[in-house]
Amino acid sequence: QMCIRDSLYTERLLSAAMEAGFDLKAIPVVMLGGGASVVSRHLSPKDGLCKTIFLLDDKVNAVGFERALAAVSRRKSEV
Repeated sequence: QMCIRDSLYTERLLSAAMEAGFDLKAIPVVMLGGGASVVSRHLSPKDGLCKTIFLLDDKVNAVGFERALAAVSRRKSEV
């Protein structure tokens, strides 16, 4: 049951990206955060994606937002 739900998650995620206009067969895809580990188990070369890069650290989103916030804060303090 978990496998079916994970497979549906992967299918819906890729469908949403393609419906938004991203051609995943032509451009590289970077999957990150907690969902990346789910998606990585359900993709294979037969899916025909251009190139998929998985950043499996589930804290990568938080680290990225912290860096972005620090950069914005530095710019504001310079003004």
